[in-house]
Amino acid sequence: MLTVKEHITISIFALVVSAFLGVILGYVCAVNKKSEKWIVSVFQILRIVPSLAILFLLIPVMGTGFQPAMTAA
Repeated sequence: MLTVKEHITISIFALVVSAFLGVILGYVCAVNKKSEKWIVSVFQILRIVPSLAILFLLIPVMGTGFQPAMTAA
């Protein structure tokens, strides 16, 4: 069972990683319009699969804890 501290750590880490990737990929999209089509398409496909479903698929392989939670986030 996750403690409050672990939950906050996972949430902050996921926010930082996603913001970092978002800024970098947003810059790439702004500079190179050809790559924008591919980047947006990949992330639209990834939005279809909910994080909870990914987490349930990862638990048998990775167990529970920080690593599968971050992978699903």
